[in-house]
Amino acid sequence: MTKYQQSPLSSRGLTTREIAEHLQEIYDIEVSPMFITRATDSIKAEIDAWRSRSLEKVYAIVYFNGIRFNIRESATVKKSVVYVALGVDLTGKQDVLGLWHAETESASFWANVCIDLNSRGVSDILISCVDGLTGLPEAINAVFPKTDIQLCVVHQIRNSCKFVSYKDRKNFCVDLKSIYCAQSVLEAEMSLKTLQDNWNKKYPASVKSWVNNFDKVTTFFKYPVELRKIIHTTNSIEALNSVLRKNTKNRKVFTSFDSLNKILVLNIQRITNKWTTKQNWGIIYNQLALLFGDRIKLDPLDFSDSTSKTVSGLVSAFTQN
Repeated sequence: MTKYQQSPLSSRGLTTREIAEHLQEIYDIEVSPMFITRATDSIKAEIDAWRSRSLEKVYAIVYFNGIRFNIRESATVKKSVVYVALGVDLTGKQDVLGLWHAETESASFWANVCIDLNSRGVSDILISCVDGLTGLPEAINAVFPKTDIQLCVVHQIRNSCKFVSYKDRKNFCVDLKSIYCAQSVLEAEMSLKTLQDNWNKKYPASVKSWVNNFDKVTTFFKYPVELRKIIHTTNSIEALNSVLRKNTKNRKVFTSFDSLNKILVLNIQRITNKWTTKQNWGIIYNQLALLFGDRIKLDPLDFSDSTSKTVSGLVSAFTQN
């Protein structure tokens, strides 16, 4: 998408007026904000194509998260949630699978996101890492029933500590750490019992959240260490969202969804061009092959042209092993 690289100032969140002033100051070129708007609008078709493009059949991991922006509608400014899905395919390559908009974050809308992914070619997701939004795991499994759900450990800790007194928080977190840093599910269950014994009378709601979410918080114990490291939190998509926030901080309010989409997709294109294969992916793929069997047969014909060569190399390497 070469046109994306022609709009670095726009991707940094500058308004059309700010871009015009920048060109005047640096290059002594006088252009109108309207001209810049027409120039950047020329990539709208490519952005629409990106948002509706075909995807891989199977993703090893998909992270789901939302990011909030302000959108002006008529004379009012409303909060809007941009839903983001970040996938890791079977070759270990990360890709932003799409952007969707709604006024609030809800499990029902996440179900629509999953339906859209399915309609664009995704037939299976092995593991999904999500925050603690109520109903989100069920929304994912409604479309991808075989997907293992991992609740983000960091979000779970943060949510359960909200109403814990500051003077107790350190000791409370020590007991939490013994759960998520355990070596096995059995050891984690014993630590959960300790948490209940120590804190259930004083902080029943906080303890209950761990009891209720225990199965999904501890999903990662099913997997080897290398895989646990990349699925126990939503850090991968949080890092992406952090960059998007940084590069749009100049724009307190966006005039439309199209304006927001333009800047986000330009940023995503620039960010993803720098991404490399996930670390230790050869080891992780072999682990996935043992765990998921026929669900992840690597066939170069099942992948896009951009990844077929990588897949062929992986198939050759694993066949030789």
